Amino acid sequence: MSIAFNAKKKGSLEYVDFENTINQFNLYNTLFNKMNISEHDHETWYGDPTKAAKMSGKDFDKVYYNNLKAL
Repeated sequence: MSIAFNAKKKGSLEYVDFENTINQFNLYNTLFNKMNISEHDHETWYGDPTKAAKMSGKDFDKVYYNNLKAL
């Protein structure tokens, strides 16, 4: 999820190296699924848990964020 949060905040993360990792299919599958984040996820990660607890509806809609150039 940190890759998606970095992209959402216009961060500079562009490259990630997973060379020599075990079970790469599951790693990439999870990696790409976790790049879908909602406003609720964002508020939980960076913000105020009290505000996150009051969110509803569209705040839970997931959006894909990624600014990586290469894995």
